[in-house]
Amino acid sequence: MELEEWLKIYQAITLTATGKERNYWTTVGLFLLTNCLLIIPLGFLFITYSPFKGKLMATAIGTLGFFVSFVWLISNRRAAREVSHWGGLLRSIEGQFAGGEFHRSDYRLFHGKEVCVSEATSKCDDWYPEVVSLSWFGRLAPQSLIGLMPIAFLLGWIAVAIAGWIIT
Repeated sequence: MELEEWLKIYQAITLTATGKERNYWTTVGLFLLTNCLLIIPLGFLFITYSPFKGKLMATAIGTLGFFVSFVWLISNRRAAREVSHWGGLLRSIEGQFAGGEFHRSDYRLFHGKEVCVSEATSKCDDWYPEVVSLSWFGRLAPQSLIGLMPIAFLLGWIAVAIAGWIIT
């Protein structure tokens, strides 16, 4: 293939990958907002009613929250797989270009390997590129917290739905 064709393919895959990434974060944001909005009537319910009188409403809100969190869990995993797939395609196409290190260096950084950044430090009147790597906590915490958030809400909504029936 000629360079122009490779660049068109790279641009098309980049646009698709950006759309998938935007879809992933939009999904995370909307489902998080939906779960937080479901907490508002639940708080109102706990403030105004006794636990015995409001257990049917709490069960209904908990069940609705369970279904919202379950759909979030499924769509979050699907969107994360799509983002990973399109990112892999971008890295493989970058291998066709000499010196193309945009997505491959990002991938190495998030997997704990050292990456040279564009910043440099001056030592003894010479400039040296800095080598940066993320700690294991810096790599795994954001990914695992985003992945565990739907599970935490799911378990919380189950607890809300059955708490009124267990307490009485």
